[in-house]
Amino acid sequence: MTKGKKDCFVIELKLLIDTWQKDILLKRFEIARTLYNITLSYAVKQYTLMQESKHYRKQLRCYQKAKKSNDTKELKQTANELDTIRQSFGLSEYQLHAYIKKHQHNYKKHIDSNTSQKIASTVWKAVQDVLFKGSKEHFKRYGMLHSVEGKSNKAGIRDGWDSSCKENSIYRSLSAFLSKTKTSRY
Repeated sequence: MTKGKKDCFVIELKLLIDTWQKDILLKRFEIARTLYNITLSYAVKQYTLMQESKHYRKQLRCYQKAKKSNDTKELKQTANELDTIRQSFGLSEYQLHAYIKKHQHNYKKHIDSNTSQKIASTVWKAVQDVLFKGSKEHFKRYGMLHSVEGKSNKAGIRDGWDSSCKENSIYRSLSAFLSKTKTSRY
């Protein structure tokens, strides 16, 4: 028996923050955008190298022939071979996690590892569209990244803020507002 879909709601609130807090958030969004573009650039380069590979092109032709002839055994074998080739060029979600980890260490004061892994997962979704759907990759322009998420609710930008830091006031203000709205009825 399948679970029924639960309603999901998103609430957008304007944060009342000081200029220095806004600057910190903008800096972190810019770092996240940079990490996204660096990782996507790496993936596109690897994809181009893979396309230039004779072994990949040969297996791709074999895959297309097997698909036309409806030979399921040959199709599975060739698909597995193509998957192995793709992974050898570093084109998998977890290989992108490993790649972004190298660059995230330069910014670990601003972006935690869970957030950088989520950025790599977002890049992987874009790369999947390029690999399997034939769409074009899209880099993020300056100022176009407005949200960053972590792998879980416990991780994210706010985790780097300790309770003695002024930056934590953003989180406290938002928590206080949300606790007031939970008790009120609309």
